[in-house]
Amino acid sequence: MKGASIRRLGAVAAAAVLTLAACGQSGQDDDAVGSGDAEPEISLEGETLRVIINFSAGGPTDTFGRLITKHLTNHLPGNPDIVVENVPGADGALGSNRLWDAEADGLTFGILTDPMLPTLLPESEVNYDMEEWTWVGGISETMILFSRADLGLETAEDLVDSSAEIVAGGYGPRSDVDLGERLFFDTLGVDYNLVTGYPGGNDALAALDRNEINTFLLSLSTYVPRVAPQVEDGSVVELAQAGAVDEEGQVIRDPRFPDLPTMHELLEEHAASDYSDVEQTAMAQIVGTLSLLRAIVAPPGVPEENAEVLRAGLSDTLADPAFQAESEQLLGYDLIVLEADEAKTISDGIVQSAEDNPEAIDYLAELVRSS
Repeated sequence: MKGASIRRLGAVAAAAVLTLAACGQSGQDDDAVGSGDAEPEISLEGETLRVIINFSAGGPTDTFGRLITKHLTNHLPGNPDIVVENVPGADGALGSNRLWDAEADGLTFGILTDPMLPTLLPESEVNYDMEEWTWVGGISETMILFSRADLGLETAEDLVDSSAEIVAGGYGPRSDVDLGERLFFDTLGVDYNLVTGYPGGNDALAALDRNEINTFLLSLSTYVPRVAPQVEDGSVVELAQAGAVDEEGQVIRDPRFPDLPTMHELLEEHAASDYSDVEQTAMAQIVGTLSLLRAIVAPPGVPEENAEVLRAGLSDTLADPAFQAESEQLLGYDLIVLEADEAKTISDGIVQSAEDNPEAIDYLAELVRSS
């Protein structure tokens, strides 16, 4: 993954916008959410901004969030101090809830991983509404499924006939990691155990190192810099990717990993029994949320002029050559970034898609209840 760069929206995220908007969300009025192009006249000199990250320190969300905040202060008027607060727990819901309850003064925002999926499931520990956030931007990602090499697998196809004792790791019953792994292994007909409750990706990788787990589904911001080198040295085996969704709502390969099959492809070919329409739609729903895996939002009700300060600062940060150089060095892959209006469109579309496919949501809810 050399030559990393920053893409504005990009092919994958653009497809997601088309897909989810086609579900009935045509977006909002042009004035409803800004794009960061305005020239705000607010100064933050002497202020301290608080940034809430909803997973633990050292994991994928934290890595990306601290990279953003390190450079963001240089692109906000008055160059304010920025303090990062990690609030892990409940599959990320604790941090998202705390951000929702924060004062809407433009001095607090969050970099949240997957705040969407828990809101689609019953009995989730969330008190926020995805349609009411003050949107600042977003990042589209995918996830990679991998295992320790000493498990004896060379490809994902080997799972079908393998007697290996698979022990997968997870964040919590309602997380995209747990649900993606469970849907994949259950439908593939593979025996496995799931050890869940890790506060973040860094914790799960530590568990992998000590052989507490041997398989994991991890987002790119930690996978590429931390795990990909282990694939190269032979200690880890790359199995599959979650993928992306195209304009017809179908799961496809993320263009950043064109040679790695999706879990959906493998289930189409090797499912132990019928890979039902409901299961396929549930998989597409999980993958669709990855189109907005990193939501950059502020509490509802932030005045528009304050929101525009944050949007403009984020947009300038992502365009900053210094940020891009460090992103390439630290992350090592192309970032697909979303302006606030694009992120809002995707979010609204995912909500509508869930309402249009209640059987798939019921299927995911049953996975949660049976965990």
